[in-house]
This record gives sequence, structure tokens and C-alpha cells, in this order.
Amino acid sequence: MNSGKRRKNIKTTLIEYCKEAFHAVNLAEDEIKLRDFVQVLSKTGSENPRMIYAYHIALYLYNLDRGANPFNFLVIDTPNQQGQDEDNLRNIFSALNKLNNPKGQVIMGTERKTGYEEKANLINLKAFKKSLSKSGYNNHIELLKKIESE
Repeated sequence: MNSGKRRKNIKTTLIEYCKEAFHAVNLAEDEIKLRDFVQVLSKTGSENPRMIYAYHIALYLYNLDRGANPFNFLVIDTPNQQGQDEDNLRNIFSALNKLNNPKGQVIMGTERKTGYEEKANLINLKAFKKSLSKSGYNNHIELLKKIESE
């Protein structure tokens, strides 16, 4: 397949995944604007984090369907800290259902319950927050120095 045709096929397929993801997070399809396969961010406020989230979901799903990648994972860092209201959070978390696929792995850091805790391997970091204290930090530095010296 020549590169122009391949590029068009990839873009068409990616846009289909974008439509699905944009719909899941309550964004209009006409907001899908790809430049060199990358979503153009043209809005402000709560739309941008949802656009970024939806675009990365689309990329992840596209790569899962390609099936040729040895590593299929997506890391999402606290989408709920972007000033989202309750409706937007509901949309963001509802999109998690699209990511439930045994061919890949999604790692999500969040402070709020998503409704998918029963389907996930959940690690609660509350006990680990204490490591950010001065004494915890100093202890970790000492352990790191010990490991480096061996």
C-alpha cells in the first residue's frame, strides 16, 4: 500500500475511534481535528482535558486492534483534577468501559471512586502518602544510597 493510501486509512480508522471516545465523554464529533494524527486543542475549560482523554482512548483502542504491538498500555493520571464538574466526571468514568479489554492494560490514578473498582486491580495509596514526609523522604534516600553502593 502506498504511503498516501496508508495514511488515509490510518486517519479514517483513528477518526472512527475518536468519534466513539468523544461521544463517551460528551464532546461533539466536529471537535475532532487531527493535524498529523494529533488532536488539535482549540477549546478552553473542561473541554480540553476531555479532548485529550478521548484522543488517547482512541489511540489506545486503535493500537489494540492493530494487534502487532507487544505492549499495549495506557496510563491516565487523575483526569478528575482538571476542574471537572460531576457530569463531566461521570462522562470520563463511563468511558472506562471502552478500555476494559484483555489485550491491553490501563493504569489510572484517581482520587475519586470510578465505579470500576470491582473490575480492577486496585492499589490504595493512602498509606504510601506518608512517604512524602521529610522523615519518609530521608529514609528513602538512605535506602537508595544503599542500593546504589552495592
